[in-house]
Amino acid sequence: MFVQLTKDFLGNAPGKRIDVSPEHGQLLVERGIAQALTDDPLVPLVGRAVEQLSARVSDGINSALTQFADAQSQSRRVAGPAIFGDTPGADPRRCFGDWLLHVARNDERYLEKTYGSLRTKAALA
Repeated sequence: MFVQLTKDFLGNAPGKRIDVSPEHGQLLVERGIAQALTDDPLVPLVGRAVEQLSARVSDGINSALTQFADAQSQSRRVAGPAIFGDTPGADPRRCFGDWLLHVARNDERYLEKTYGSLRTKAALA
């Protein structure tokens, strides 16, 4: 049970929200030391954490796509090792990174021409 203190209690200032057992919470409320909270104080914290995580993941994906596009713009001799490492014969113009880059750009014409299908079908192929 979450309560908000209305008076000093065990070194905690008034206004602080604490989590206590239901029995202790009832005693604090009955004695006027705290008031019961009806809202869940974790909801805003979890919401903010999810927003921050989503932003970081989005930034990471954008950064990776930018790095892939930069490597892909190099000559094939340079782009292949930059993207695939030592894998021989890998094509930087026809791979998952290329497909993902054009999905992010919403380039359906390129996806249809290069991969022979639209986004959803290309992902399953």
